[in-house]
This record gives sequence, C-alpha cells and structure tokens, in this order.
Amino acid sequence: MLLPLGKSLNYSDMKTLRKISLLNFGKTEKNQIEETVSPLAHVCNSSTPFFYRHLILTITLGSLSLISCGNKQRSADVVNNTSDSLPVVELQADYPHKDVDIHDLADVTYIPLETTDESLIGTASGFYFCNDTILIEDATQGKVLLFDMKGKYLSSFRHIGNGSMEYTAMGDMCVDVGAHEIFISDINRTRHILVYDFTGKFIRELTIDQDLSVKMIFDYDRDHLLVFNIKDLYKVSSGTAVSGYPYYLVSKQTGKATPVPLWVENRKSDTFVSSDGKGNFYASTMGGYPQLNNSHRGVIISDYALDTVYLYAKQTLEPLLVRHAENDHKGLLSSVFLSDDDFSLIGIAETYIKNNKVESSGERLLYLDHKNGQVNEINLTNKDYPAYSKWFNYAVENYQYPTDVLAVIGYRAELLFEQYHKGGLSGKLKEIVTGISEEDNPVLMIAKRK
Repeated sequence: MLLPLGKSLNYSDMKTLRKISLLNFGKTEKNQIEETVSPLAHVCNSSTPFFYRHLILTITLGSLSLISCGNKQRSADVVNNTSDSLPVVELQADYPHKDVDIHDLADVTYIPLETTDESLIGTASGFYFCNDTILIEDATQGKVLLFDMKGKYLSSFRHIGNGSMEYTAMGDMCVDVGAHEIFISDINRTRHILVYDFTGKFIRELTIDQDLSVKMIFDYDRDHLLVFNIKDLYKVSSGTAVSGYPYYLVSKQTGKATPVPLWVENRKSDTFVSSDGKGNFYASTMGGYPQLNNSHRGVIISDYALDTVYLYAKQTLEPLLVRHAENDHKGLLSSVFLSDDDFSLIGIAETYIKNNKVESSGERLLYLDHKNGQVNEINLTNKDYPAYSKWFNYAVENYQYPTDVLAVIGYRAELLFEQYHKGGLSGKLKEIVTGISEEDNPVLMIAKRK
C-alpha cells in the first residue's frame, strides 16, 4: 500500500496497517540488564552455521543460558529447548498449495450485533470476551461497546477529552476479565494508560515510569500488562539501525515497566520510504502482521528480526519454531498470527525497493502442522462467504477470546449485502443477512475449536 509521505492516518488506519515499530533503549538500562546475560552470549554471529545459530545452549555457573542469534536471554526465563527439536519454516521455499476452509479447522457460528443509535459501531477494532459479554473496541469513535452473546446491545462509553479521567484519542485496549477492568492507552500521551470498569467509571491512570511509546497492550497476568513499544519507528523506516528490548511488563497498579529479557539487534520495521528521484517520497506499509498475538497458552512473540518464535507465558520464554530465509532482508516480514495445539498460521510479506520504487512479491499464508511438521501454502476461505479473502484478519493480536474460540472476524454489513445480491453467500450467514440492513452493525464470525 503506497501512501504519500507525511499523510496523517487515524488510529483505525494505523491499526489496520499494524504499523509496529521498535525500541531505542538507553545504554545505561541496557547494560544493567545485560549483567544477567551469560558472557558467552556474543559467540553467536552471522558466521555461525545456520543450524547452530537458532538456539545455543550453554551451562555456566550452574545456570542455563539460552542465546539466539540477535537476542539475549536471562537464564531463569527460558525453557530448555534445542534447535533440533524445533520445526524450521523456510520463508522463501516453494511449498505445496492447498485450499483450507475455516470450517475444516473450527466450528463456525455467526452473531449479528444489534444496531441502535447508541450501539452503532464505526470500526470494530478489537473483540474481548468476559463470561457472557462481548466488548467491542471502536477506535474510530473512541468508544467501548458491550453486547451479550446473542448480539443484544447492553451499554457503551466514550471518554474522549483532555481531562484527567479521559483519553485524548483511543489507542489500544485490553480487558482484565477477573477484575472487570478495561485498560485503554492514549495515542497522544504514549506513556499513559487509563483504567475503567465495565460501566465506564474511571478507576485510575497508569503513567509508565520509562520513556516508552506504547502500542498493543495485553492483559498478561493478574499483576501485569504486556506492552509493545513503538518509539523511534521513524528512525527504522528511514534506515537507521535500532536495537533494544521492545517488550515490557507493566504493573497494573503502579505503571512500573520491566523489559522482557529479549534483546533484539537491528530491529525490522514494516514501513519503507522511497523516492522517485524527483523530490516525491512514498511510504509503503505492510499490514496484517502483528509481532505479538494472544493464544490460549500465552502470548506468541514473532519479532520480525529474530529467527525464533517464542511463547511467553508465566514470564518464561519458550521457543516454538524457527524461521529461515536464504535471502533475508529488511523487507521480508513474517508472523505467527494464529496458533493452536495442532497447527500454526504464518503470514509472510516481502517488499523491497527497486529503481526508487516499492515493489512487492505478494503475501503468502503458510500452514504448519504441529503433528507431522509438514508445511503447506494455503488459501484460507469461508465457504459461506467465498469472496472474503482477508486471511490476515484472522490475526488474534491482543484480542481476548474464551478458551474454546480460535478466531473472531467482524463482517461488514454493506459488504455482506453486496455479496448476497451477487449470490455469494450461503448457509446460516445468508439466512442472517436477509434479516438485517446494509447499514447495520457487523456480523461476527466466531470460529470455535473442534
């Protein structure tokens, strides 16, 4: 997608594009954390054979230190795993193709969301479930809406303003199901997170105690949020090397931030800047590839610049798989955006600059079978709505689902009506569309684990 450089985007645009950036970490703090890292961490470099670069295990002073090329770990925070036990996915390989229907992976149901003047949704930016309640994040309106599991509207709130209990613009959101608290980041005050109850009553404000620019907030555990810092995005997109600790645990009560011990050297960005040589500049952003995604086991970290994909649960980093490319470059991005016990879906995008123009080799979706290790390139479809091809919307991101739910997508009513009139719908979805208006709220597609 090409955008004129300097064009301002609203948050819904940016959330759709997933403009994930990097952390420029201060040298003093970096050195403090590195004191906990094995002095052998630097043995891994570009000349190390590929097989051994993924995970190098060293035993020193009775403690286990795991070092992956481009990142450093604190010894107590990593599950013992070796590279030969991890599946390796070749990002540029030509895998067999096959069509996969979401009904083959999950049991699919649909929920039409009730539409009233109070419940009208601008953009359904996120889905969060708490018992029998669905919370919808509407970043366009800066609003939180609550529905029951049948789609009936319950309530909503919107607290945009410059007051001490308001956000100037809605950033990201997550929900503490146990405490019935909603956390909302402020896109203009990037160290601030406001906390509300389900009625919209203000509870407290968190001011993060480090110079972070927060994007994506996760309800990580009872005491912490997990956040992704996008500070210095502009430096990376313009070619400046940035390294640091991009992921932080933030106290839900005090705002104290502690870096996840995953050092990333020479971060990758999903934004490129190109010039046509005539004074015109263009920015290209590859969307749909978040580097953090929830799963029923924990948060999956698919950092663009690392070979290894991790599961981060109970403050422990567990290697899940390894990504490899014969011709790796800054425009080759990949992310495990949906993972279950039996399979993982891996999105890949490749963009490069050629003759002062942004070129793309397209987007691919890989299916990794955890049982037999086989990899296929797939076309993920829904037989009830064959024209819907936006498979990257299956990305879980920081959305919170019940343990039996694999994915949730909001189908826009106007697009459903367009397909209905073309004869492009079938099954229960077609039946639902006959009972709503094209100006109504979205219809939720909920894919439950079989």
